[in-house]
Amino acid sequence: LDLKPFNVGSLAFWTDQNNLNDLGLTIYIEDSLIGSLDGVRTILPSSVEDTQILPIFYQTSGTYNIQVKAENGCYWSMDIELIEGDFLPVKLANCAFGFVSFWAKPAILEQYGQLSLSVNEEENNGFLNTGRNTPPNDCEFNVTDYLTVGRTVGTYNYTIRAQNSDCVWIGELNIVEGCGEQIEITACQ
Repeated sequence: LDLKPFNVGSLAFWTDQNNLNDLGLTIYIEDSLIGSLDGVRTILPSSVEDTQILPIFYQTSGTYNIQVKAENGCYWSMDIELIEGDFLPVKLANCAFGFVSFWAKPAILEQYGQLSLSVNEEENNGFLNTGRNTPPNDCEFNVTDYLTVGRTVGTYNYTIRAQNSDCVWIGELNIVEGCGEQIEITACQ
C-alpha cells in the first residue's frame, strides 16, 4: 500500500447579503454532502490563514458543481474549478425568495378533511386543517386557517391530496419575491 498526499484546493463561503450571516447552510459537491455552516461571513475572505472564515473546505483539484441549500429555502448551484494550493472564496449572491398561501372555505375542509400539500413532488410540505371565508391578506406561518409555503423565485408544480376522499388538486404556482398569490382550494372536479 502506497499512500500519497492529495492535490487539494480550498474554498470558503461568503456573502454581501446581511440576511444570510445567521442562516444554516448545507453544502454539497457533486450531490455529496460535504458539510454545513451556521452562517457565512459578510466580508470577502482573503486566504486560508484568515481565522474568521472557518470552516474552510478542502477538495481535490478539479471542476465541480457545488450546491448550497439554506434553511429558508434559498438554493445556489454553481460550477467551480479548484486548483492545487489555491484558495477560492465562493460568493453566495442575493437569494430572491417569496411565498404563496393556500386556503379553503370551511365547507371544503368539512367535506374533504385535512388537505396535504406537496410542491414539486416533495411530500408533506404542510397541511390545511381549518378554513376561512376570505383570502388571507398576508403570508404568516403561525396560522391554522391557511397554509403558507416559501421558495426561491420561480415556477413550481403542486399537488394537494384530500384525507377523506380520492380528490387530488394539481396546479402550478408562480413564486415572486415577497408575499405573493393566494390560491383557493375549491370543490374537487
